[in-house]
Amino acid sequence: MNAPMAWPFWRTSIICDAHLHTQKCVILFGFGGLDEFTRERLNVELMRIVAELKATTLFVTQNILAAIFFADEVMVMTSTLGRLAGIVHVAFERPRKPELTLTPEFNALVAEVCGTLGAH
Repeated sequence: MNAPMAWPFWRTSIICDAHLHTQKCVILFGFGGLDEFTRERLNVELMRIVAELKATTLFVTQNILAAIFFADEVMVMTSTLGRLAGIVHVAFERPRKPELTLTPEFNALVAEVCGTLGAH
């Protein structure tokens, strides 16, 4: 693995290790720099790990699709001053499969997040 790709995984490992005793895992990055197939595989693997650990996870991303795929709640931040613009509730069953992103219900949530972003 080359250094630019290794850094986010190493950083996440340190953060998760620091929080495992409280069963909380903070993820600070998305997989945006990867090709679509690798990103999809890692998304599913991350969901499996979080479920196995029964961890509460904070996933910080600029990717709306990833946010909705992972989250039970998407906290939409403003671009200025880091204020909360709104919370979008995601009620899909777990485990989630990549095909979920093709459903009208998923895309309705994407539109809701986009609308919240556009309002601020």
